[in-house]
Amino acid sequence: MSELIKGWAQWFRDRPDREHEITLNRFFISIAILVFTLFFMPVGDTALAARAISVVYLVAATLLLGHLLYEPGISNARRIIAMVVDLVLLSCGLAIGQDAVAILYPFYYWIILGNGFRYGEAYLYSATAIGTAGFGVVVLLSPYWQSQPLLSGGLLAGIVILPLYAATLIRSLSRAKEAAEQANRAKSAFLTSVSHELRTPLNAIMGSTDLLRDTTLRRDQRDMVDTIQTASNALLSQINDLLDLSSIESGQIALQIAPFDPLELVGSVKNVGAVQALAKGVQFHLFATGRTPTRLEADARRVREVLINLVGNAVKFTTQGSVTLSIDCVFDGGSPFLVLEVSDTGIGMSPAEQAVIFQRFTQANSTILNRFGGTGLGLAIVRELVDLQKGRIEVSSRSGEGSAFTVRLPVRLMAEDEPMGSLLTETRVVLLDPLGTVPPETMDDLAATVGAVARATSVDEAMTRIILPAADEIRHTVVLIAGVLHAWPEPEDLERTVTELRTATPAGIFGFDRDTDGFPPIALRRLLTSVVDHTQIADGLSHAMRLTGLDQQSAAGSPAAITRRERGLRILLADDNRVNQKVISRILEAGGHFVKLAVDGQEALDAMDAGGLEFVLMDLNMPGMDGLEATKLYRMMSLDRPHLPIVGLTADATQSAADRAAEAGMDACLTKPVNGPVLLDRIDALYAEYGQPGERQPFRPVVVPDTPPVTQAASAPDADAHVDTAMLKNLETLGGPAFVAAVISDFLTDGSQLLLELREVAATGDVAGYAEKAHALQSGAGNIGVLQVAEFCRSWRPRSSEDLMENGPSVVERIEREFETARSILLRQHARRPLLISDRDAGA
Repeated sequence: MSELIKGWAQWFRDRPDREHEITLNRFFISIAILVFTLFFMPVGDTALAARAISVVYLVAATLLLGHLLYEPGISNARRIIAMVVDLVLLSCGLAIGQDAVAILYPFYYWIILGNGFRYGEAYLYSATAIGTAGFGVVVLLSPYWQSQPLLSGGLLAGIVILPLYAATLIRSLSRAKEAAEQANRAKSAFLTSVSHELRTPLNAIMGSTDLLRDTTLRRDQRDMVDTIQTASNALLSQINDLLDLSSIESGQIALQIAPFDPLELVGSVKNVGAVQALAKGVQFHLFATGRTPTRLEADARRVREVLINLVGNAVKFTTQGSVTLSIDCVFDGGSPFLVLEVSDTGIGMSPAEQAVIFQRFTQANSTILNRFGGTGLGLAIVRELVDLQKGRIEVSSRSGEGSAFTVRLPVRLMAEDEPMGSLLTETRVVLLDPLGTVPPETMDDLAATVGAVARATSVDEAMTRIILPAADEIRHTVVLIAGVLHAWPEPEDLERTVTELRTATPAGIFGFDRDTDGFPPIALRRLLTSVVDHTQIADGLSHAMRLTGLDQQSAAGSPAAITRRERGLRILLADDNRVNQKVISRILEAGGHFVKLAVDGQEALDAMDAGGLEFVLMDLNMPGMDGLEATKLYRMMSLDRPHLPIVGLTADATQSAADRAAEAGMDACLTKPVNGPVLLDRIDALYAEYGQPGERQPFRPVVVPDTPPVTQAASAPDADAHVDTAMLKNLETLGGPAFVAAVISDFLTDGSQLLLELREVAATGDVAGYAEKAHALQSGAGNIGVLQVAEFCRSWRPRSSEDLMENGPSVVERIEREFETARSILLRQHARRPLLISDRDAGA
């Protein structure tokens, strides 16, 4: 009932005017008047007439309230009718009731002034005219009022004079309101103007800093450049907050309601938050209930902005422990609401601090600014965006124990996609049910949904079943832990169980139980990504696998065919990484192109200057002269030559990298690891646009025959989480098993050396050296699908030499552990076959 009342209250608050206030007052006052005439007026003809008028007034008030609920928008006709009904029936009551109802005279002022203050001067004057006429008729017809001429005249004059005086007050209030709105608009315009003016020189500072980072600097100079870059990023974030707040205040933000996938949205937010958390050594968890749909209609951009702000705040104020992002969908009064919660184990807040955190330019306490920085606008913007979507935000926190922000947004349900049948039929489920809580009929439903089911009553048995080879059509193995919401004995036992299982299948571990209202305990959400409901197995399991990325691995399982061009181009590939050279050159050769290699910018510059090339792929980061400098020099040297298309290659997937490539004179910038068909298509398009017209010929792609499949051993149970097997299959399609084995051998050799160098530069605090080595390792790992190594290299960058020396060794240690895990998987699955060496070869 309380939720229903809150819903009605929110509905009234969202109306465009305040007519609902006077309408509700009229309804309750009409009930009070009827009660008065029924029980407190003397019996007689006058009482009967007054009761009749009271009944008519109650009916009219009810009809007006009903019309307001049916048509909640602004209605001038309804306002006028209500005003006439109020004043006419009040006058009739005073005329008939005589002295018994004289107490109702003040209602003239309530009606007249109420209409004036709510709707403006026109309504004030209209109500005054009707009220004056009505009370004048009462005085003329009523013996009681005629017997009191001085009193009647004074009251009649009051109906005229007081509203006219109120009109002057209304005009003053209107002028003050307009002045305040103008001042607010001027302030917003000022903020916007100043913020834009600040961004212009700031962009120059940040751009120059990026260019400085690419030059040869002493260690102290590079530290100063890092400091400038960190301060510039912080200032840019604060300016963006000011612009966001200004846009909201000036009403420039309009909601763009469109269908979106909430699971995909929280997944993208998790990718951002996890990087920030990893840099601080904080864990990041994502949880979705089985009720969460895959298709909703709302403003996804604003929802994402709310979550990005909340997640950023949670990571910012958490120095150890974890941040958890949870999503759910609930129904209230038949309407769907998206529920999002961001909880952390950070510094927490006292009740007094919670009362002010949503105010603008306000921090929870005076120490926050010095310890964590910021403008105090983040949560104010969140509150504004939530209000804009007619939602609600609440905070629960205790000082020193962390905080939880819960956002509740109204949404519209859309028709959902069917559960991914191919994904489920390619999945083997190991059901861990130590307490025997899953009934036989549920086991039958599970078996009918997925490709294979194996039941286990202990962790050891589950581990054994996970490791056992699966049928050829099975691509994924996931674990469902039964009874996590109702039957599991202790959270500590569950944590130990999940930790053990993660050594065998890190990604796919979910709960399996009957659904419950709301979110499960936070301890469980930090362990499991989702809980699959017994009654919604297909939807729940496919949703859970989407959150962990297993569906993407399935979708990527079939490599796209590479097409050979009938006329190949002479392409220069400049890259210092042997793995990248082999993989990319093999892709280019499979596409029908001719490849020349260079290992640094100087070699690339010499090759371009010598001529005979039609296209260049240039790594941005190479030892000595890098790709950017080589491109700049060549563009200066070749002003009188035909344009040579140069495309940058980088593992840095930021706009900054693309901007630096464009400034250097590159025609485009592609992110590694490269996708073979995509790379070849981009070369086609860019050569058609930038290539030499005299040599341009139409491309007529023909499909390159697939390499015959090679029988392999069953995949290790943890391979998909550490190594992208689909990418390795793509490489095998390009060059066969021997080529894959050679690429792996090069990666492991170069990677081991890079790890040694990473540890050295981390110990000495060489930030530039760390960035160079990490970039090289990330590039090589990405090109053969060693996912976690590439992610660790990409996600953490030291802010200073001190930061590198303090945190670098532990980060490098994590990279080394992941590298060793990947090494064992790669050697187990793709070890190079021994080569037969003839006597002649041996004696050579």
